[in-house]
Amino acid sequence: MNQPRFLLAAMLAALAAAFAPARLAAQSPLGSNTLPLAGQWRFQMDRDDVGVAAKWFNQDLTDKIQLPGILQGQGYGDDISVDTPWVASARLSSQWWNSQPEGVRAKYSQPGHVEVPFLSQPAKHYLGVAWYQRDITIPDSWKGQHVTLYLERPHWQTTAYVDDHQYTYNDSLVAPHVTDLGTLTPGKHRLTIRIDNRTMLPDDRQHLLDGHAVSDSLGATWNGIAGRIELRATPPVWIDDAEVFPDVAKKIAHIKVKIGNATGQAGSGTLQGIWDGDQEDVAGMRFYGAGSVDYTNAKVTWNAAGGTAELDVPLGKSAVAWDEFHPALQRVSLILKNGKMEDKRAVSFGLREVSTRGHDILLNGQPINLRTTHDGGEFPLTGYPSMDVAAWRKIIETCKAYG
Repeated sequence: MNQPRFLLAAMLAALAAAFAPARLAAQSPLGSNTLPLAGQWRFQMDRDDVGVAAKWFNQDLTDKIQLPGILQGQGYGDDISVDTPWVASARLSSQWWNSQPEGVRAKYSQPGHVEVPFLSQPAKHYLGVAWYQRDITIPDSWKGQHVTLYLERPHWQTTAYVDDHQYTYNDSLVAPHVTDLGTLTPGKHRLTIRIDNRTMLPDDRQHLLDGHAVSDSLGATWNGIAGRIELRATPPVWIDDAEVFPDVAKKIAHIKVKIGNATGQAGSGTLQGIWDGDQEDVAGMRFYGAGSVDYTNAKVTWNAAGGTAELDVPLGKSAVAWDEFHPALQRVSLILKNGKMEDKRAVSFGLREVSTRGHDILLNGQPINLRTTHDGGEFPLTGYPSMDVAAWRKIIETCKAYG
């Protein structure tokens, strides 16, 4: 293990998180309508990648699978062999096996008993396309609403279809895949998702072979969807994104907002920011404050494609600064109004500023020691990452226990 390289990566990740603005993610709506899609889905593997041409999205798929989940963990895929086409295939080809001592080959490369030098070897292997499908029913209350499909953690490229309409694909390895479905007519529809877990970047980028998000040795070549899978409805003019830039001295949250617009027409309204009080969210995190007493309003406009807005929200004199020993969180609720239409979102963040002094990194003016560790992100029991708070709390508390 190259420990210095891993430590450097962990330090860079910690710095990136510290300097990054707090972002209003798609998973923090207030009062937004959601339709959970976890459960049994229809399913079909597409080894020859013929599903698009054959219009598999227009027919019922034949197999069954549970989502959230992955195909390799539910009996689909190929048995591990000496010819398994790993992402790091050049390193574990037949030539590699033939170069090993006879005792190693005899013990670890026999059919039905192939073991590779990975931290996490999957039960099955599959690189290619698979299709996931289920019927959905859009409620009457969603008529005229803006609808998105939210996939918390798929791997790697996803393309969504509603009935026979194809939407733009997503291919992030580090963020949820959110597909804008526009407006959908109330009633029954067929939702189909094509997932391709093959390497999406050029083969000449050899550093990809050890990338933790794609590495064979960390079990990162799974095909499926982890975490939440749901449809979300908002008004046709909505808060699409928000970033928070805290001002510690003034105890103000400067918020930059992106407004989405599916109406095709320009408009105007008001954006209100409210500093929420001392409360607890569903993840068990505490929010410190006096409670919905400080707020600000701003007039906002948007064109046919949407718009942007900025506002400063006072946090109140009792707002507590964030540090690693007292991770106090603030929360601001945003309300966008346009006539009878109203969209709400919430963003939580720490009241903190990062700066430097000579060779020191300062957090809120005080030197901070970045005590880092390394977690490869492997989850050998499931074959895909945990997406629940309890699992990550256990990991973080273990790190904390070791100092």
